[in-house]
Amino acid sequence: MYNTIFLFDTSIATENLGDFIIMDAVKKQLHGVFKDDFFVSTATHDTLGKSAKEWYHSAEYSFVGGTNLLTD
Repeated sequence: MYNTIFLFDTSIATENLGDFIIMDAVKKQLHGVFKDDFFVSTATHDTLGKSAKEWYHSAEYSFVGGTNLLTD
């Protein structure tokens, strides 16, 4: 049986190259740890939709990767 891993991905819906570089490293590390598990990703730069919320609530683990997630 596999776990569902939910990933808040800062490289989706952005033009920031730094987000792509960071998320590439995050994904490599997570896939190394969770080799046989199922990954679901959603954008952090867009509204979290109904389907993404359902995946988030049903996932065994959730991770946030990237930078600039906090604003005033």
